[in-house]
Amino acid sequence: MSIIDKIASYLPVISEPPSLTFQDRIKHTFIVLFLYFLLYSIPIWGIAVEISGRLRELMWVFGSSFGTLATLGIGPIVMAGIFLQLLVGGRIININLQTEEGKEKFNNYLRFLILVFIFIETSAILITGSIIPDYNLGLPTSLLYLIIFIQIAFGGFLIVLLDDYSTKYAITSGVNLFILSSISLAMVLRIFNPFPSEFHGTPTGLIFVGIQQLLEGNLNMAIGIFGIIVATFAMLIFAAYLQAARVEIPLLFARVGGRIIKFPIRVLYTSVIPIILLFAIIVQIENLYKLLTGSNEIPFFLARPNIIYNLSVYGLSYLANPFNVFHILFYLAFYVFGAAILSYFWVISSGMDARTLAQQLSGSPMFSLVVRDPRILERTLERYIRPISILSGMLVGSLAALSDILGSAIAGTSLLLLVVIAYNIYEDMVRNNVLHLFPLIGKYLTKEK
Repeated sequence: MSIIDKIASYLPVISEPPSLTFQDRIKHTFIVLFLYFLLYSIPIWGIAVEISGRLRELMWVFGSSFGTLATLGIGPIVMAGIFLQLLVGGRIININLQTEEGKEKFNNYLRFLILVFIFIETSAILITGSIIPDYNLGLPTSLLYLIIFIQIAFGGFLIVLLDDYSTKYAITSGVNLFILSSISLAMVLRIFNPFPSEFHGTPTGLIFVGIQQLLEGNLNMAIGIFGIIVATFAMLIFAAYLQAARVEIPLLFARVGGRIIKFPIRVLYTSVIPIILLFAIIVQIENLYKLLTGSNEIPFFLARPNIIYNLSVYGLSYLANPFNVFHILFYLAFYVFGAAILSYFWVISSGMDARTLAQQLSGSPMFSLVVRDPRILERTLERYIRPISILSGMLVGSLAALSDILGSAIAGTSLLLLVVIAYNIYEDMVRNNVLHLFPLIGKYLTKEK
């Protein structure tokens, strides 16, 4: 047993449940959400919280709440999963995921890396000053930092256990539930919140702000605000359409009852991974900019253009300024080409390339294949996998960029995650419901015979 396996064996895990009905899983889902929002609302002692706009977007993406026990959110889980996937896909770590031993080893490595990332991300939060201690408490600085570190790390570990519990007992993983809850709450408050902020006596929800502007005779502002709401839902519909789209590869055939079934892959082959990686790069660029300039402002070219809002305020003179047009084009190009490049490299390094897929399919007992030579499959798959990996990145980059350019209620990255995870949860619910109905289907077929 390696040192990593030994360390992982000491980490607590949630035991596997007995067979659960779909109704049982729904009940456990509500329990998971209750416990998550409990962590989301328990403040960390000894800090003074100050959150920037971009950091707030980062919180939505990782389902975190800065200054509470959910400060880390699912960040360590996501980053550890991506890092391990790269190590395994790049064959730096040799793990055969087709065997039970390989799956157990992968899970041990994942638990160990999550623990490492909890410590790394907690340290990074304190070192970069994203969370500032309350020095007025009169405690020694080193002791204050240690107390805050323990609280943040402990909260992160509780989130990990809650994710494990959700994966085994609820309708989907905790990662999916936490991100969906965080982004959904942010979007609902952004659009429908009827309550005023602490700085203004008027409602902060876009619908109520738009109505108020309309009543005050500010027609352009009202149109702009309602345009933002329309753009938000339009981007949601477009993202849902892309998530459901498939490309059928006409090379693998399984004969089921005399019918020929083509092998489908998603148009968004790499899902939202490229945009998450790009978002992480942007955050690091902004941190470097802050370090070099001492400014808390976001670099102008990385700021959201918000064209609908700016047109409602400045009119067509906003687009008459070449600098603003360049900003919009640069923002779009940065996201589109950046996500395309990251998508292509993710496919190569994570084991989603044509060669790996051909080996998996040719050796799978699930398919009655016409062609079983991996080399022939690889050549044919390569014609589809390479272009669709680039197209996938370009599509998610375009959607995220267009959402930001139009000025949707939430950032394009958050909007994409919302749709993709909602769709994944829907698929998990369908799978769980079908499994629950199997005994009923069996009884019905028996009666028919």
